[in-house]
Amino acid sequence: MSEFLKKIKLIQDLSTEVVISKDEFISKLSMITEKRSTELLSDPFEALRFGSSIYKGHVGSDNFNLKRKKKLFSANLNLAVAEGVVEEKHGKLWIDAEINGFNKFFLFIVILLIIIYVFAAFIISVADENSINFLPFIFIHAIITFSILYFILRISVNKLKKSLLETFKSFENS
Repeated sequence: MSEFLKKIKLIQDLSTEVVISKDEFISKLSMITEKRSTELLSDPFEALRFGSSIYKGHVGSDNFNLKRKKKLFSANLNLAVAEGVVEEKHGKLWIDAEINGFNKFFLFIVILLIIIYVFAAFIISVADENSINFLPFIFIHAIITFSILYFILRISVNKLKKSLLETFKSFENS
């Protein structure tokens, strides 16, 4: 499943290097990270919590698990989670992370939608012969629904990747 998600770009890899010490990097990342769970439905009132932190999650001595915090009145759905490792080699800091936009909750949603669409198609096809004309509408509706879900998840992954790269490069410059 992971290989399929990488192929459709719902899981992306992020590798970068910055010229900064590991301790300084971890310190700066910890300052802009609120210690909270990165689960999808873990904090429904997150947008109402004020603070200067950009991310929420866990920052360890050589790894991190981050997600962008939700902001009040923002239409952005911050669904992607980044899990990464920090290593110091040859005076440079190497950061390798995997950004995942698909979790088990979305697997449940996809399965539920498939069941609903199959059930609706079955009911329409059994109802009477004139209602079979609605099957193409259901098929098109399913394609649009799954496409919207896919693009929301993919945009979330791309935004988190861009945000992390900008953040890591800003650590180097400050």
